[in-house]
Amino acid sequence: MSRGTGVRSMLVAAVAFAALILVGSASSEVPRALAAGPLLFPAAAGSTWQVASGYNTATHSVADKNDPYALDLVRTDAPTDGTTVLAPVDGTVRFADASCLSITDAQSTTVLLCHLFPIAGLRGKTVVRGQSLGVVAPPGQANNNGLAHIHMALSIANNQPLPFAGAYVLDGVSLPATADANAYAGTTFTSTNTSMLSVDAGPDLQVRPGTAVTLTALASSPSGVTFAWKQMSGPSVSIANSGASAVFTAPATNNATLVFQVVAVNAIAQTANDTVSVRTNTSAPALGSGAFVAPPVFSTGGLALAVYGDGTVDQLEAAVRSAGGSGVWIQDGSGAYQLLVVGGPAFINAPVRTAFANGFTIPTAVTLTR
Repeated sequence: MSRGTGVRSMLVAAVAFAALILVGSASSEVPRALAAGPLLFPAAAGSTWQVASGYNTATHSVADKNDPYALDLVRTDAPTDGTTVLAPVDGTVRFADASCLSITDAQSTTVLLCHLFPIAGLRGKTVVRGQSLGVVAPPGQANNNGLAHIHMALSIANNQPLPFAGAYVLDGVSLPATADANAYAGTTFTSTNTSMLSVDAGPDLQVRPGTAVTLTALASSPSGVTFAWKQMSGPSVSIANSGASAVFTAPATNNATLVFQVVAVNAIAQTANDTVSVRTNTSAPALGSGAFVAPPVFSTGGLALAVYGDGTVDQLEAAVRSAGGSGVWIQDGSGAYQLLVVGGPAFINAPVRTAFANGFTIPTAVTLTR
């Protein structure tokens, strides 16, 4: 399935955490040429954040091999976990594993972001400010020691740690080098990072011949977005467009493959597109079965990307339990990620049950956690 600028998977191959650590001397701030653009906060504009752990903390000395300038950042206006992480600079993703990624800009400065579930396939790709990189992991996941947060650090070409100052002030807030313990703890930020429009056409499907099929796209910023669907290949079908959705009847023949494209346009004329394929298969799960299209396979990092056929939230919880998962992340219609905890208390699972009160009427991409 082509992803274009769409966003789907949060799974990547697990690689040893130590391989991406940015090491070097913590002696002093190194002058830098002016960056190609500002270092923005790695979250959507308007969200508010606070430094939970600042410069010169013991945990960062261990984690970052004596990088004194790393920050732990928590959200103050909404839950931190599930927050979409945005690229704070233009650059190239030089490393990505199951919990971290790093971006190197044109000035050879590297930004490290950890304790998130990165989108699959970003390593080696060019990204721009505001592009979605993944989501913040829940407490106890992605090596976050029980606190959902974004770990952020800078280093320069020779792996020397760099403070958030000079050309690399963090979204306009300067944090100069200092030897003070836990320096800048409590410092607040209001992000100005504008999300780029992206669209996800949904998971590739297998459906029974002659089945009524609904494709539903999800935009990264759904407010003010218009959608247009068209068929790219396969036996011709008649498409009924309705907002983000497209409805058609699958061909009566078995093993027919159809490809569809959705184009999204927002109020400021940003465009994004994605494609999805639909294959007819007489062995596809029946509607309402509450089963995964294929058995989830967990990575060594404890994550599994799966497609939930359709059914109720209770059926999804049972399917996750049977697969050996302890929870499952699902993206709702607003673009936010909701966590369903298997066997969790009602107040924990209330948001996901509210978001999907009518269950799932189409195959839906989900991410399981162990």
